[in-house]
Amino acid sequence: VRGPDDLPPSTVKRRNERYLLSTRLTATVRGESGETKIKTHALDISESGIVTLAGEVWGVGARVDLEVPLPVEDAFLEIQGVVRHRTGARCGLEFLEVSPEQQRVLRNVCKFLASNPGNLSS
Repeated sequence: VRGPDDLPPSTVKRRNERYLLSTRLTATVRGESGETKIKTHALDISESGIVTLAGEVWGVGARVDLEVPLPVEDAFLEIQGVVRHRTGARCGLEFLEVSPEQQRVLRNVCKFLASNPGNLSS
């Protein structure tokens, strides 16, 4: 099995299972030159992070405020993440300071995506 861009899949052990998620999202990146708001696309999600398509201003270590519509309970997740890795346009973010309510929403959406793999877009 090959990953995106025909690269081998990651061998890194993950804390949480990832689930395909195709949805638009809004990301706000704050940097030295001010605030940049970007409309982009989520590719997958877990209880601890999300993979998105990223703009050029997203360097490793950047903090990003995310607004993500989710395909369960008409949920809308507002959460902060930090860029942990970047490969081309793909950007992996770890969620920061996850509240109990955000954790509940993430757990529910991951359960939904696990049981409905063909219904991954919102």
